[in-house]
Amino acid sequence: MPATNQAAGPSPKKSTCPHCGKPFRTLIKRNYGIKTEGGIKQSVPLGSKWRCMSCGKSYVTENE
Repeated sequence: MPATNQAAGPSPKKSTCPHCGKPFRTLIKRNYGIKTEGGIKQSVPLGSKWRCMSCGKSYVTENE
């Protein structure tokens, strides 16, 4: 029986490029913050810088 590589839930919706509206992008940089909860420190993504693979322009998303 072949194994399947499908996620259990629905895939998250990709945000589109604000310049051209296409969903094709590549990650350039991700900014992290530190959250302390119950004495445990965790890294939390605050924002990401993306480059559109269609038009070549870069843009920033928050809390993605």
